[in-house]
Amino acid sequence: MSIAGSVGQILFSRYTPLAGTALLLWDHCLTFDEEVATMWVSFKGPILPKVIYVMNRYFAEAVLLYATYVFTGLRRPTANKVSPWHFRDNLTLISELELCIRLLVTLHVRDVVCWHIAMLVARFHRTSIYGLTSYAVLIMLRVYRLWDHKQNMRRVLLAVFVACMTCSLVLSVMMVLSLMRAQVVLPPRVIVCAVPQVPKDTPFLLGVLLLFNIFVISVSFYNALEEPRRRESEVFIALRRDGAKVYFIVSLLWVLLLVTSVFAEMLVYFPVLILAWSVGATLTSRMHLRIESLGLFPAAHPTMIYPTPDSED
Repeated sequence: MSIAGSVGQILFSRYTPLAGTALLLWDHCLTFDEEVATMWVSFKGPILPKVIYVMNRYFAEAVLLYATYVFTGLRRPTANKVSPWHFRDNLTLISELELCIRLLVTLHVRDVVCWHIAMLVARFHRTSIYGLTSYAVLIMLRVYRLWDHKQNMRRVLLAVFVACMTCSLVLSVMMVLSLMRAQVVLPPRVIVCAVPQVPKDTPFLLGVLLLFNIFVISVSFYNALEEPRRRESEVFIALRRDGAKVYFIVSLLWVLLLVTSVFAEMLVYFPVLILAWSVGATLTSRMHLRIESLGLFPAAHPTMIYPTPDSED
């Protein structure tokens, strides 16, 4: 890989988390008045939707702010544990990096990701599973309500949800353990990390989450086709009402992450993961607010993430 391409990857990994965090915070500012009016005016209703919203909005912001804090270089080196993948065959690199600490493009620039990235990846994957779970719970509750007249389908949906979340949790733990096992003590001044490959468990985790979204989209299509209708166009109205467009967009995010985890290095995959989580949290937070503001009456109101002036009349 050329020096210019390596520098571009480093800049991408450094500033993409900042872009994702800015997107999430800006959207939060735009919807904060609706959030207060919908979620926090009254606490008489069920507490679970509020907990899910806090996990999806505020928990995601806290984790992304921490990732941005590390990736932009604001945090000084406080630990010396990194992956030994590169240093096991390059013992002289340690002393050389002491002299080239500020010239990352001079020596082995392709393998220089960010200081402390191994521990950050482990922490981020360990915490991101809670954000992903909160999003999946929101979708499951939404679709579960749509099938309140069919107990068998509700049981199938619940079983699929439990199976997917169990597999996701197990794969997340395995992924974190694989990152935590590969550590070596280096001089504190070495601000590098050689984690060029995405953990092998990551594609399976993303595949499970993608399958759950595909299942939800299939359920939405089946529900729309089964409803009585006068015109075929009413199928698309029902899909729009049930939020199938949001499920489809989020599924595309999982496809992007899945492809990136298979073919890209950690230097590219991790920033894409942060950006995708930011976009997913933004969409699902808006969806959650719209559902709560409409009183969860899917037969009477469409679920629109970005309402138009006509829809507000």
